[in-house]
Amino acid sequence: MIEEGKKYYEFSLVERIFFILLLGIGSVGSFIPLFIEIEFIVKLISVSVTLFILSVATFLFSYFTIEDNCIIKTGFLFIKTKINLADLKEVVFNDYRGSTLTFVPENRTRYSIRNIIIRAVVPECVFVLRELLYKKYKNNCDENTELLLTKGFELKMSRKKSYFLNQEGIKIPETQEIIKWEDVQCSVKNKKTKIIYTFVFKEKISIIRYLARIEIPYDNFFETVSRKCKKMR
Repeated sequence: MIEEGKKYYEFSLVERIFFILLLGIGSVGSFIPLFIEIEFIVKLISVSVTLFILSVATFLFSYFTIEDNCIIKTGFLFIKTKINLADLKEVVFNDYRGSTLTFVPENRTRYSIRNIIIRAVVPECVFVLRELLYKKYKNNCDENTELLLTKGFELKMSRKKSYFLNQEGIKIPETQEIIKWEDVQCSVKNKKTKIIYTFVFKEKISIIRYLARIEIPYDNFFETVSRKCKKMR
């Protein structure tokens, strides 16, 4: 549930406390030379290091808010960046788990320093962003989900192993055999930032859906077919 004006922090409270303690120790250590009779240049370096450490600490309190259909990110040195969702061109996943998202408006490139980059690891952030993007791309998500169910797609497990999935079942390319979902056993494990689907038939496959990737059509697909399966004993 999106709450307008609420601060959604990118780092958890535990992470913030831990890193602030580390930075505090570092800043105290760099501040000590100011009280010792040493060269002025060393004191200047000490002050610079202390200020740098304190400025890095502001990054730990990065958060975003949703206001008037806009994402407002407050990050390093409490600098604010704002993007209107109506102007959103794309969302870029910055790593294979999609734990960092870059929001790119129409008038910018994906490498613009004025884009909004959000660390989508804290569960609350993940679910808020999913809801936000689903509202914007709902029709597109629903169409793509239906397309996946009817036309299917190839699921690559490795270079040599793959399966073809659709709403009917699992097709094994080597034998062309189709295993209907009703004949497949399935277990679903919901974690904080991921869902693990385990399908057992003649073979066993585990699929991890990282929620931060916000690939809603694929998530909808696996949620739909898992309901058709037998519950794993």
